[in-house]
Amino acid sequence: MGQLLEAIADPANLAFAWGKVRANAGAAGVDGQSIAAFESDAEHQLGALRSKLLSAERYVPPPVRRVEIPKPDGRTRPLGIPTVADRVVQQATVQVIGRLFESRFLPCSFGYRSGRGARQAVWWVREAIRQGDRWVAEFDIVGFFDNLRHPRLLREVSKVVDDPEVVGLVRRWLVAGVLTDEGLVPRKTGTPQGGVISPLLANIYLHRLDVEVRAAGFRLIRYADDFVILADRRWKVEAADRLVRRILADIGLEVAEDKSGIARTRDLTFRRSRDPFSVISAASLRRVRRH
Repeated sequence: MGQLLEAIADPANLAFAWGKVRANAGAAGVDGQSIAAFESDAEHQLGALRSKLLSAERYVPPPVRRVEIPKPDGRTRPLGIPTVADRVVQQATVQVIGRLFESRFLPCSFGYRSGRGARQAVWWVREAIRQGDRWVAEFDIVGFFDNLRHPRLLREVSKVVDDPEVVGLVRRWLVAGVLTDEGLVPRKTGTPQGGVISPLLANIYLHRLDVEVRAAGFRLIRYADDFVILADRRWKVEAADRLVRRILADIGLEVAEDKSGIARTRDLTFRRSRDPFSVISAASLRRVRRH
């Protein structure tokens, strides 16, 4: 039994994870168990999770429950809701392995990290503009959470997590499947939005992008799969745009053209939304992107 799995299954770690899950509330998963139901028998529930994690049969995550969340444009966004118990195990895992990755992540990454967030990301964009950056390349990724390649993600996890049992646990989360109205749908790519561990996996997957873009000398500011690159000359953001597209293609992702483009920073407007950075007007993008 590896030390990291032992740390995940530690009673104090599981209890702390349960406290986080309880505070975040949320709906029941495929088993129908609510936060209140778990809480009424929490000591026994946590003991059972510890036993399953350390069992020779291994802990097997249940599928997530699919719900559709309305978006402002009238479309919906799929959300995968794990069971309460599985959220506890995911949180317990993040508490142990998250710090191993946190020491490797770069300062240009702001999403899903303690002490960082949209406000800080926007501040750095404004600061770059104040210092003289006049051009920006803005990027969004097509179906990011749905298109992560499992083999590549697991390779990146195993570079840092020196415990095959924990890597196997992450693998089982990735392939657990999604329960829809039509039945159980197996998952061959992606990680469900709504999973506690998914934000960490997202940052792990895009860490290569951070490293290579920063190594090339570009000013990158990223919040999950929304990111901008700023520079004082247009040719620089055009070069950055080409580099980003090469990297994303190599890791199985692509730029969402309708939400991405090159513009002058004077065309940026900031708002409160899931995209923490900006809205570059469609007219500005059309005017600048291809000219």
